[in-house]
Amino acid sequence: MLKALLAPYLSWIVTAAVVTAVGLSIYAYNAVYERGYEAMRVVHEKALADQAAANNAVITAAEKGLREDVALIILEKEKLEDEVARLNREAAQDPGAADGGIGLGSVQRLNSVR
Repeated sequence: MLKALLAPYLSWIVTAAVVTAVGLSIYAYNAVYERGYEAMRVVHEKALADQAAANNAVITAAEKGLREDVALIILEKEKLEDEVARLNREAAQDPGAADGGIGLGSVQRLNSVR
């Protein structure tokens, strides 16, 4: 009796069942895909944040080293400038600073040796 009642609608029932199954399959696929995409997006964003933090740490360390190197160079420059100033003062105090190093007598002796 049930078969007799369902027989005229059997094609509609099967079609509805197939459409429902396909719809549920598509929904399940999209739900799994979206969850996986969101999970990978979170992992990717965390990896990017970790990379940015690591980059900032390395840049900060490099800048610190650079500042130390610049400070050493400035100290060395000041030391050299002080040395140049001292040497200039000593040269200015030397009475024979303008001389060429040999006097007239020495030149005459050298010329006589030739």
